[in-house]
Amino acid sequence: MCIRDRLAPSAPHAQLAQLAPSAPERTVSLGVNPLGWMMGFYGISATVALSEHTALRADGTYIRLRDDYQSYEFELGLPIYLVDRFDGLFIEPGLSLRRSRGSAFVSTLENPPPRYRDQPVSHLRGANLLVGWHWMSDSGVNLAVAAGLAFLTEVDEMHDETVEPVANGYLRLGFAL
Repeated sequence: MCIRDRLAPSAPHAQLAQLAPSAPERTVSLGVNPLGWMMGFYGISATVALSEHTALRADGTYIRLRDDYQSYEFELGLPIYLVDRFDGLFIEPGLSLRRSRGSAFVSTLENPPPRYRDQPVSHLRGANLLVGWHWMSDSGVNLAVAAGLAFLTEVDEMHDETVEPVANGYLRLGFAL
């Protein structure tokens, strides 16, 4: 090996890796769900690294399906990465808050379906647990996919609380800074 026209002793592979420039340390990832935007799910997510294996994710989503359903959802999650932050398999416990009006399901018995303004508001809150995978390119472009269950408590007009497990998850295409 020659360094500035001088002979240098060859270094082991590990030492050569230390001489190579390292990729910038990425601590923030911003993302959106590109498929959701086409279907009426408008959301944005920000994830901030807390340590080498943990991060804090904040997510806000507005959902508008047809004229008879609208919903707001806010989530806080704590992704725990098994390899490195923003890379590989992760487990994410979190909290969810949802406010919705209307029904997300189309009923053929109602003609026309009632508008969401005429329907009662439901408030849901609770915990969720997701399992996912996060891919990160050298340029910072990343993709995160997660699925799991949310255990949400619903408070209706009579103040009765019912717990209903529902499927939960996300797809996020983003860029890490």
